[in-house]
Amino acid sequence: FGYVFDNPLEHASLWDSELAQMRSLGLTWYENLGINPVGSGQPYALAERLWRTYEALAVLTARHRMVFFPGLFIGANVAVGDEELAEEERYAAEFARRHRDFPNLIYYLNGDIRLDASGEDARGLWPVFLQERYADEETWRAAWNHYAEGESWPSPGLHTEANGWADAVYADYCRFQLWLMRRWEGRLTDAIYSLAPGAFTGLEFYQRPYGGIDVRLGAGQGSVANVGFFDVPGRDVLTLPWLLSFAGSQRSGRSLSVGEFGAKTHPAWQHGTGYHMARTEQEQADLFLAVTHYAFGLGASKVHNWCWKDNQEMVFPWGLLYPGDGVPKDVAKVYRAASLFFRAVQPEYQPASTVLIVPDTHRLGAGGEAVLSAVLRAERALLELHVPFEVLNEGDLGTLDARTAVAFFPVPYALPDQAFEHLCRWVEGGGCLYLSGDVCYHANRQRARPNRLERLCGVSATGADGTLEGDVPAGPTITSMDAETKLAGRAYVRHLGTGRVWFEPAPPELLPHYSADRLREDYRRFAEWASVPRLSLTPDVPEVHVFRLGTGDRQAYLVFNRAKAGPVCFGLGVAIEAVVGCGKPAAVVLGKGGIVAAQADGLVRMEGAPV
Repeated sequence: FGYVFDNPLEHASLWDSELAQMRSLGLTWYENLGINPVGSGQPYALAERLWRTYEALAVLTARHRMVFFPGLFIGANVAVGDEELAEEERYAAEFARRHRDFPNLIYYLNGDIRLDASGEDARGLWPVFLQERYADEETWRAAWNHYAEGESWPSPGLHTEANGWADAVYADYCRFQLWLMRRWEGRLTDAIYSLAPGAFTGLEFYQRPYGGIDVRLGAGQGSVANVGFFDVPGRDVLTLPWLLSFAGSQRSGRSLSVGEFGAKTHPAWQHGTGYHMARTEQEQADLFLAVTHYAFGLGASKVHNWCWKDNQEMVFPWGLLYPGDGVPKDVAKVYRAASLFFRAVQPEYQPASTVLIVPDTHRLGAGGEAVLSAVLRAERALLELHVPFEVLNEGDLGTLDARTAVAFFPVPYALPDQAFEHLCRWVEGGGCLYLSGDVCYHANRQRARPNRLERLCGVSATGADGTLEGDVPAGPTITSMDAETKLAGRAYVRHLGTGRVWFEPAPPELLPHYSADRLREDYRRFAEWASVPRLSLTPDVPEVHVFRLGTGDRQAYLVFNRAKAGPVCFGLGVAIEAVVGCGKPAAVVLGKGGIVAAQADGLVRMEGAPV
């Protein structure tokens, strides 16, 4: 909270003792939202006493060996004009000048981000974006097609609502929002680097992409891309694994990072709404265990909750401590136990042999929410099949190499030409591809690449009538197939070079009323055909997720039981059995001499003997 800056109850001695208490509770990350540089006197010119508070917090966190994550522009609108952005650059550079000697500091540029792409400042940047995207008026008119009629270059109207799935103008508006986000982050990161070379910066995104506030595409140069996580009780744990999985970008050098999460138990919110709803203390503890275990299993570098304590001067009951006397709540002890347990192993990133590719160009435009849902459904199916995988951006297709054996690529409509070429080369070099939907649409949503299906999938097709979820065009109608292409149920399969392709013309990820169970079985058939590696779990229950991480001499196995029945004993394929309660995790760390650490709802056995 920024309240530490202007609160007579807050002082350096208190911060020192609280940071020591944080360390004793297993915390190593201290986030402070900081001061609004516009609302604290003269804009972008903090009083010296406020700078001294930042410095005191930097010194104290360093003393206690904690990361300090101070906010610079929390809640700021990133769609600002050049004049305002220049002021923010000067402030960021001054912040870096004053703090560049603190190696424990990561500059928290923005969280609770706002992006007003329809405001006056943003509208003035619309022509700038278009001139960067299109070489000239002729190229622009060809891309917009009939949508360019009656418009003038380079300042056509800014349309913020889609007029059908093929609306190229709305697709450019979505790209424009992303451009505004990356412009803001890039300029401020450069300002910090100019005074503090090699510094770390960060942003916090929402758990689902919101306009250009997009954890996968909006982070730009930032070192840390946090994703906050708050949702309605019950739905939060249900959607948690695929939303966290979607946020991870390990292969591009940025690990999954959970920014803020938490829950209220205060009785004043007994009849609250949304995530502002009181839970029982057990429900709160279950949420903390779910977030920490799923994040760790999915390769996160950190999690941090919101927030540290309940303040005595106001009612904001999200903290780990009771107000006034600083007594830890029970959930703080749960959080501490998780922190200590995970220190038993230090995972090292190893590229997964299976990837899920996000159709980002299709996601940026009309139907984007449906495309995101298709990706999340694919993630759910892979988790329920116990397939170790990682998520890759469409723009990273050029990085696919022999390390990647299998790729799932659902609904890649609107695929850019270069991305399609990268995909073909990877398959021809030995990759095994699952593809669904119509790949014949180019980046401006016209079905102008009909030969793609013939080249990649060995079939000829016409565009089908009708639409799917989100008004996405229906899959293509197959008119013929070459001699080497075979039917496997609804799929068309073939060899291409030394690789193979499994093509589903009607994308099950977007078919109306297509259940999660049916999609999982579709993916299972492909996984068996492609020999996709899966983690062993006995019994093989889809509702139970399993993860394996590790380094040279230690391996961690994590299980989360989402089934309604429990507790149940599961075998992990390494002569280990653990009892896992309903809605609970279990975890075991193996070292050279056997089990190093374990947690479960009941007995843990290794080779039949109780541990």
